[in-house]
Amino acid sequence: MPILAFIEFLAAANAIMLAAAMLWSSRFHRTRARNRFAGFLFCYGWLLTTFMLVDQGWLQPTKELQLIDDTIGLLTGALFLDYFLGALGRGPMPAWAYMPAATYVVASLFFGSFVAENVHIGHVIAVYVGYTSMATYVYMQARKFKSRKPPHLIFLLTATWLVHVAQFARLSWPSVSWIFDSVPVIGTLFLIGLTFLIMTDSRALRDYLGPVRPGPGDDTRILEQLNTLMLNEKHFLDPQLSLESLAIALNLSARQLSEIINKVGGSNFYDYVNRYRVEEAQKLMCDAAEARTSIEAVGLLVGFRARSTFYEAFRRETGQTPGEYRRSRSS
Repeated sequence: MPILAFIEFLAAANAIMLAAAMLWSSRFHRTRARNRFAGFLFCYGWLLTTFMLVDQGWLQPTKELQLIDDTIGLLTGALFLDYFLGALGRGPMPAWAYMPAATYVVASLFFGSFVAENVHIGHVIAVYVGYTSMATYVYMQARKFKSRKPPHLIFLLTATWLVHVAQFARLSWPSVSWIFDSVPVIGTLFLIGLTFLIMTDSRALRDYLGPVRPGPGDDTRILEQLNTLMLNEKHFLDPQLSLESLAIALNLSARQLSEIINKVGGSNFYDYVNRYRVEEAQKLMCDAAEARTSIEAVGLLVGFRARSTFYEAFRRETGQTPGEYRRSRSS
């Protein structure tokens, strides 16, 4: 077996074993995001394995294999995006985002030969690039709002874009042998690098092993950490802020954080966040530079998505409407 094929095989086997551990090992805390990432690793390992076997002549490239690989390729992109949404606390991906893979499966069952002959690998890659583009957008939005990002996400994005560049280069110059081999080489380096990152970065490993369970007396300390996080990084300005994203920032489960906010903070999650938003709105309405900013715009700037919610929260916290508060400060 050539050395490159042997390394590719080890990388693919490692990805599949890591995926299996994430799905079935009791050491890994099971979350939706982690399950999606395990699925992504399994699919990626499968694609690298079949590519290596076909390239070495040990597996014949049949239409059935093409249909399976194309389906898994589409599923890989969907799982990649789904994982990013979960890792950044953006909630589950809508079911319609899995439609390309589901549609391809249905079409393959009923029109197998037609699909195999007319769907080019470039079409599958283009859909995958769409998923990666959306994951990149979600990552940049999280960066804009200064949300915590697990350290391996930028590595995942960079490696995936390098794979896409190699894929399109291979389609453009199929006769150049070193370009033809670049896709599995980059994929292999990607899997090896990801494994090295997880095993050597204690923060990344902690992300995978699951939330830390607070011990007795830790609840007050955790709430203080959350208060500091909100004041320093102003997560509340993000109108899409979720309990899950704050829990990830503190390495807790959403349920644990909700219980701490209720028990120690004396309020639910939405009232807790809105309290910070109201305080920020008060600062803006007292700022002479914001005198021309409308009250509705102030509500949007501090993270409220609806005028009614802003007014209700403001009155509950201050006993005044935003208009009354601004007039009292002006006078």
